[in-house]
Amino acid sequence: MDQVKETFYMDIYGSLLTDHQQKILRLVLMEDYSLAEIAEELNITRQGVHDGVQRGLAKLQWYEDHLGLYEKHLEKKDKILRIIEILNKTEGVSEETLDLLRKLIDA
Repeated sequence: MDQVKETFYMDIYGSLLTDHQQKILRLVLMEDYSLAEIAEELNITRQGVHDGVQRGLAKLQWYEDHLGLYEKHLEKKDKILRIIEILNKTEGVSEETLDLLRKLIDA
């Protein structure tokens, strides 16, 4: 799993993790802490941090496998991009309409 996907999973499913897993994954994914820095910050071993990261990421993947919200987001994004592409070839479509569709991609 790449870090962009992991961060997206964290945004979607992070609140379903334990507080401890949330804290560890936030430090790794969003604050770019090393295992040693997290271990010192949380007063646990580096192995404990590593295990927490692995368990947390596995849980995030489990949620995605069962709920598929990231995959649905990608499908929605692709469809909106196709609509924008079609509308760009159509005369009379306002820029406001295209801007609204572009905003939907990030929603």
